[in-house]
Amino acid sequence: GEIAATGPRGMVLARDVEGYAPGPRVKLSPMAAKLAEEMGVDVSVFEGVNRMMKADVLAMAHHEQPEIVPPVAEAPDAAPADEEEKPEKVSPLRRSIAANMAMSWSTSPRVTYTHPVDATSMKQLRASLKEELARQGIKLTYNHILMLCTAKALTEFPDINASFRDNLITRHRHVNLGLAVAKGDGLIVPNLKHCEQLTLAEIAKGTEEMIEAARSGKLTLDGMTGGTFTISSLGSYGITSFSPIINQPELAILGVCDIVDTPVVRDGQIVVRPMMNLCLTADHRVIDGVMAARFLQRLAGLLENPFRLLI
Repeated sequence: GEIAATGPRGMVLARDVEGYAPGPRVKLSPMAAKLAEEMGVDVSVFEGVNRMMKADVLAMAHHEQPEIVPPVAEAPDAAPADEEEKPEKVSPLRRSIAANMAMSWSTSPRVTYTHPVDATSMKQLRASLKEELARQGIKLTYNHILMLCTAKALTEFPDINASFRDNLITRHRHVNLGLAVAKGDGLIVPNLKHCEQLTLAEIAKGTEEMIEAARSGKLTLDGMTGGTFTISSLGSYGITSFSPIINQPELAILGVCDIVDTPVVRDGQIVVRPMMNLCLTADHRVIDGVMAARFLQRLAGLLENPFRLLI
């Protein structure tokens, strides 16, 4: 049935048989097949793989051919323990992360800018509000104060609270802050909607509910889509500098580092202050160095005077 017949009344001739070249036997999920067709991915390279998924097609589209492990011939003698290691399939979440990170890396010409922040006022604000919010059942963290200040700064820099695709920039009306949340052997990035309209207490409550939903598998589609800017915090692990990867199609991501007591000069005197580095990775196709620097400068100013946002 697969050989095209060219003879009279549909007869298969010798030349039909001789010219027949069977196509590759490839199994793809419906979504993978649709994506391969849309992205022009040659699925013939997948021959020999049991079943290809969406993440595999995305990886191939960005020059990452999925690994096909050939069968291992049996050795006459038992191999040493260090030669018995076998590759294992990673989880679907890790496959999705791998495809998305590779796509972002090849899409955005990125630059990471680092700016120090004196966290003295942040600590004072948290200390002054912590007990009151706790009585309302709300746990206040430095991330919540950071989100409040970031939302304010983003309203003043519309080209950073934006997305870029097909040479078109979309400046978003609202600030939907994504927060990288560890889950199992990977991470997901749910987002809190309309942060520029929320109070500090509302951001704290909404963020903790969002994190709980993410870790318990109760996130809705709305909670996973529509983000405009992402924050990745590694401060609790003692990290003082890193370069986060942009969450496409967003244009920037903010890395938040540990608060460390550091000797600094204030009014000509050496004093110890709690210092924190902010690391902004920005897409240079849209965000030039001056814009990135001004945004970090404005955000640092808000974090060093956060009480002003409560007026």
